[in-house]
Amino acid sequence: MPKSKITKEQDVKVKELYLSGMTAQQIADKYLVYEQSILNSLKRSGIERRKDWKRASGDKNGHWNGGIRMIKGYRHIYRPGHRLSRSDGWVAEHRLLMDDKILNKEQVVHHKDDNRLNNSINNLKVFKNNGEHRKYHSKKDTRDSNGRFK
Repeated sequence: MPKSKITKEQDVKVKELYLSGMTAQQIADKYLVYEQSILNSLKRSGIERRKDWKRASGDKNGHWNGGIRMIKGYRHIYRPGHRLSRSDGWVAEHRLLMDDKILNKEQVVHHKDDNRLNNSINNLKVFKNNGEHRKYHSKKDTRDSNGRFK
């Protein structure tokens, strides 16, 4: 089991090793202590942690699933910079499929069978705006005497 502390005398050597390019974890392994002990030692020495490590993004990340994720029940594709993408770069798949029919971001793509995952072209319809889409639903969806949709 690792020791939990680095002495003040060892702080100087830890600082030298870290500045020479070793990681905090490598130094911790060398001194048989926890990484947090090394980080505390560096803090006492006035050394800030390196922030130049490269995070794995996109297909280099272990959690990458091909740029597809579910958001509010809709399948989204990662397409940063696409004219229909959200600020985080994700575009709803059904909007991508209707890209040639969508003129602006106000337009709404409706799933005729109400299945958010059925992105067949025959199942999609474009509305001018959300008001038109809601109007369609208010005519289509009937309510029972308690005000609930049937």
